[in-house]
Amino acid sequence: MKCSNCNTDLNPAERFCGKCGTPTEAQPAQAPVQKATDAAAAGAQAAATVVKDAALNVADKTVKSVEELSKTMPVKKIAMIGGAAVVAIIVIICAVVVFMPSKYQTTKGFVYINEGEDYESTVVIPYKRNKIEISGELRDYDESMDGTKAVVIVDDGGGDDGEYAMYLVTNNVVKIADGVWSSYAFAASGAGVAYVKEADRSSGIGELWLYSGGKHTLITRDLSLRNDFAISPNGKAVGYVTVTGADMDRLTGYIYNGKEHELGRNIEPIAIANGAKYVYYNRNDSLYVQKGTNNESSTKLGDNIWSFTANADLSQIIYNNDGRASISRKGDSRESLSGQFSSFILPDGTSRDRKNGVTILGVNNFSGTFYANYDDAVIYIDNKYQTRSVARNVDDAYLANDGKTLVYLRNSRIMKMNGTKENAEPDTIVNGEVDVLRPTADAKAVFYINEDSEIYYQKGTGKPVSVTRDFDRNYWSSQYALFNGKTFFYVFEDELYQSTGDRATVVRGFDGEVLYVFANNIYIAVQAEDGRESLYYLSTNGRSFDLIYRD
Repeated sequence: MKCSNCNTDLNPAERFCGKCGTPTEAQPAQAPVQKATDAAAAGAQAAATVVKDAALNVADKTVKSVEELSKTMPVKKIAMIGGAAVVAIIVIICAVVVFMPSKYQTTKGFVYINEGEDYESTVVIPYKRNKIEISGELRDYDESMDGTKAVVIVDDGGGDDGEYAMYLVTNNVVKIADGVWSSYAFAASGAGVAYVKEADRSSGIGELWLYSGGKHTLITRDLSLRNDFAISPNGKAVGYVTVTGADMDRLTGYIYNGKEHELGRNIEPIAIANGAKYVYYNRNDSLYVQKGTNNESSTKLGDNIWSFTANADLSQIIYNNDGRASISRKGDSRESLSGQFSSFILPDGTSRDRKNGVTILGVNNFSGTFYANYDDAVIYIDNKYQTRSVARNVDDAYLANDGKTLVYLRNSRIMKMNGTKENAEPDTIVNGEVDVLRPTADAKAVFYINEDSEIYYQKGTGKPVSVTRDFDRNYWSSQYALFNGKTFFYVFEDELYQSTGDRATVVRGFDGEVLYVFANNIYIAVQAEDGRESLYYLSTNGRSFDLIYRD
């Protein structure tokens, strides 16, 4: 079984791809303008199940876990944030990469969150701080773009059914609200959160509040619960929909940026930049962008939009419009790109944030970047925002930390090239019979698994070194992982092995039988099984592993 997006081999039990985060279950292309759905909640619940059953498996921005590895998940739908998710164990995890071009922003750390004993408490370890236990069952959470902050929702029994307590995790854990509903929007910076209180399901209205700068502000008492709301990266601006009228049928879009500004009837905000400099919204199944609060500056970007990826300040977005990639810059009309956008190819550790179906990347601008399209091609966007195809028939592709060196798999061969150089020809690194590719972060070497399930390491175009000839991966990506951009781990016959380019050695210190391994640049997680008990281990050095959870 392979991922439909990046072609990575999958564990049949996995619901999200361990490399790019794409759901393994088919999700049809849909417009962002549909009424509120529970797609995000369903994704969170599905990811929670996978995390519990498959050792910290992958989920995209509705629920995060170890193998997310700072990859971008292609957006299939602009969906509502909401719905409780019972999460067995969660790690907000980020990768730190040095020597990356300044245009890429990297994440800085991670927050650890899991359920306490008997599901009656929630354990939180703030970034570089000691463990804190919160009273109440874990319901949902979200994290900041840099990975050092989080918002956590728990059911502490203090409210009516569907009402929870909300906590903010910085260098400490602080309760910020009681009686909140399951819908909220956490700012990418972690500096603010918009949340719902006094929700009335029968009427479909509730109160929208903003917590920012240590203060709570009531935005509206007429929030439409059936529509999405958005928050700016700095947590100071909110876009939302109210419902009023004698028959509760008057839907009106608004921006709050210190004061309220009306956008218009039947307008649903999708994303909003700091200071509401750019506002993206849906109206009548079409996507628009508006510059600030000037309603006369509105520009239609297209119909049938089913993906939405923005740069860090939301001045640029790339999206699929009627099956073709388009870009809008600084609130202007769309420009066509090549093919149908699938996902960006970024250096490991590039920060990202995904909320309400909108992906925000830690990229200053999209010039000089690479993306994959659905024709299995790698596309380069030059400094004039013109595109060219760099490689075709690509099964798997990685971008080195220098932001220009591509290493990719095509027709079972490993290729390498400077993708920014026009008319560049790729070098063949390994000529054939390769099934799985994992290049080092600097792209100077590769680990690969051949068609006979043998693992090799090769530096440059030198002679390959046999890591092991005894490996049966069974097409499960959770059986192998690259840690810290240079160390390859894999599971074979219930034991964990590691290699930095030589023969593999066994890693000791686990109770029971090792089942799965997941890793990124600063973190490695292992699941073992001892009888009927599942054991979860974490390590930041790849040598010593701490037991963090038993199930």
